[in-house]
Amino acid sequence: SGKAGGIDPAVSWRPSGRMEFSFGPSINWNHDTWQYLQTSAVPGNTEYFFGDLDQTTLSFRLRGNVTFLPTLTLQVYAEPFYSAGQYLCVQHVLDPRGERWSDRMAYLTPAQISRDNASGDFLVDLNSDATTDATIGNPDFSFTSFRSNVVLRWEFRPGSTIFLVWQQGRSSFSSDGRYRFGEATRSMFSTQPENVFLVKMNYWLSL
Repeated sequence: SGKAGGIDPAVSWRPSGRMEFSFGPSINWNHDTWQYLQTSAVPGNTEYFFGDLDQTTLSFRLRGNVTFLPTLTLQVYAEPFYSAGQYLCVQHVLDPRGERWSDRMAYLTPAQISRDNASGDFLVDLNSDATTDATIGNPDFSFTSFRSNVVLRWEFRPGSTIFLVWQQGRSSFSSDGRYRFGEATRSMFSTQPENVFLVKMNYWLSL
């Protein structure tokens, strides 16, 4: 259960008959109150833990088409992407067949759960005896990526075409689930990129 929402507009711009650009920003929010975390064996029982996830995802889709000549065109595509998710509460299963939701799940109280400040792990003490019964590894996340594709197409003779392609990809991950757009942007563009260059040629043989 939970709730989600988002905005996904699109804008197109054609400054001339030879150029066309489009821009599609997208932002989505997701609050999931039943996101599975892990299963742990505790003394005398097997516990199933779920968390409340707050996630924000932002992306931008950029496209451009430029016609220099009828035989020479350029296509550009780029998409930066950023998603951050943070878990604030943890609950465990009481009775999966319970009639009401409150019979099935229960949130852990401050006496039953704490968080390690250094690692971000959840430390679970179900019977509140000051002994850790289970450790849930830090589930928070922040993921950024950038993908781009540039294609230059040249028809050097009728039916014969050369394609020059440049593809670039960047990605980074951290266990800090706080939504920090500025830091994510700096992290994305400071990451070592992976570049791929391709040349493809089609040649028309006339008989």
